[in-house]
Amino acid sequence: MIYMANLDSAKYYDSVGETGFYPRELIRFEQTFPHILKEGTLLDIGCGEGDWLKYLSEKTNLKISGMDVSQVRLDIAKKRLQNEKIKLVVGDIKNLKYDDNSIDQITAMEVLEHIPSWQDGFKEMVRVASKRVVVTVPYEEKLSYQICPKCGTRANLYGHINSLGEKNFMTIGVEGKITFAKLLPAYLRRIKASLSGRSGESISRGERDAVVCPKCYTKIPFRKHFERGMQLMKKVLTGKPEYLLVQVDK
Repeated sequence: MIYMANLDSAKYYDSVGETGFYPRELIRFEQTFPHILKEGTLLDIGCGEGDWLKYLSEKTNLKISGMDVSQVRLDIAKKRLQNEKIKLVVGDIKNLKYDDNSIDQITAMEVLEHIPSWQDGFKEMVRVASKRVVVTVPYEEKLSYQICPKCGTRANLYGHINSLGEKNFMTIGVEGKITFAKLLPAYLRRIKASLSGRSGESISRGERDAVVCPKCYTKIPFRKHFERGMQLMKKVLTGKPEYLLVQVDK
């Protein structure tokens, strides 16, 4: 079973719908924030429901905009943000409708692990940014999935189809200096939630504990919480970070 390269990403993430806010995401925001330039323009790609945009709008005077492939998720973001100054647009990370060096900085928080041919999206962000790109991805994640009972297609948890580390980014030829930071959020809370089958805090368990088939877009209950918890425990015991932050300065 392989992930579908011809995935209709807009339809897929429209089907995912609202995912809610993980309180633990605040830890990752706080760790990422020091890497952000505090002046100029910023485009957040894969902004989803707008939580990172909201965080930035409350802490900076940046001119902020957000882009996502899903109109459903942008509609949720618009309601959450209630800020007319933050422009939200539908767009594809692999084909950005912006001129070279036209935006000061670009962020993408846990986006590239979802994207077939993610290298093209990374190159596009570097092309458009004039000063900095900041990306975070799960660090060398062991991918979890279920098999769709309707069509037999592999459906990955959270839509994560790529497992990424430093070597993956170092092999891509882009303009600018690439540096890395390893982020170590609160593992124990995640392990406890995974082992108990309660992976989300802000919406219902049934909605959170599901994967979406990339072929027929059926929602499938996720049943591998114990396996997921053990993967996190292994990372704790081996000292591996949960996320990798990739920074490109031009």
